[in-house]
Amino acid sequence: MFVRPIPLKLLPHECVLKKPKTEGLYGGYEQPVALRNVRVEENRRSRCNNGNEGYRECLVLYYDTANSLPKNVPIDTGDIVEYGGRICRVETVRYVMAADRVHHIRAVLV
Repeated sequence: MFVRPIPLKLLPHECVLKKPKTEGLYGGYEQPVALRNVRVEENRRSRCNNGNEGYRECLVLYYDTANSLPKNVPIDTGDIVEYGGRICRVETVRYVMAADRVHHIRAVLV
């Protein structure tokens, strides 16, 4: 079954992805990657804290495997995303499949 890619008009945003270095004493980040043709939405997540329910603001990043640029950029938990003056950490990553391939990546940023 063929599923169409997310249309470009629904992917109007740009952001910067930074991956933590895996080697070295002082940490830091690899060369930043500018992501284009992505979608970033604000979202409120419920959470429980000491028996009280509250809400936490977060962003959701959608990276389409067909239309987002550059192609084949892996997004992992712990990566840093800069968007609209905000610096967020990737908390969860979900690969949404269509048939036998990845259709898009959904990452929750906090």
